[in-house]
Amino acid sequence: MSFKQIKDEAGSLKKDMEEVAITHVRYYKLWMFRFLVRLWTSVFWSVMFVIFFFFAFAFIAVAFAFYLSEYLGSSFMGFLIVGFAFIIIALLLYFIAGKYINRKWLQKLSEIYFQE
Repeated sequence: MSFKQIKDEAGSLKKDMEEVAITHVRYYKLWMFRFLVRLWTSVFWSVMFVIFFFFAFAFIAVAFAFYLSEYLGSSFMGFLIVGFAFIIIALLLYFIAGKYINRKWLQKLSEIYFQE
């Protein structure tokens, strides 16, 4: 092989390596875009679900408090019972379901992050 052929091969190798690097950068940009879009849509739909669920749950809780108020004959007692029920549910969720919920969130986010 002559020096000119080696020089040409080295030049084409450099060009090929630059193309590979550019292709990798484009691929990872596209992958990051896809990941962020999927994350954003997942967060958006989750927030929308939580908002609508919260409003439905709030209306049901108020309706139940009014029902208890009529049944017990005291508005104060009806709303007090519903308030204490929420406190008990919140404490149960905090102490019992907290570990389970954290584990599920970590598992789901890991699946999304390490998918490819």
